Amino acid sequence: TYSSMKHSDKIFMGMTTSPKNAEDVLDMCEILFGEGFLEQHAVATGNCNGNSPLVWDQVMLGGMRAFCRRNQPVLCSPFVLGGANTPASTAAAVAQPNA
Repeated sequence: TYSSMKHSDKIFMGMTTSPKNAEDVLDMCEILFGEGFLEQHAVATGNCNGNSPLVWDQVMLGGMRAFCRRNQPVLCSPFVLGGANTPASTAAAVAQPNA
């Protein structure tokens, strides 16, 4: 996070590994860009993965809520691991999260 803030002026991937980490990243962004800047500008994006299609745990939902409260973009995608939480065949693994 620090390197992304120091060496680039582009939007970067914020941490959503816990609600606290998401809040910390967004607090750092507010310190860097100034109070109120995040309300009108996207500076960090959160990547939240569901455990399987349509199943979300509290950690990902907490990170998602933190980014949404600060008006920052969130990428929501299913976590697909062939043979673990989806069928092992390629066609079925592609079909399940798109069903």
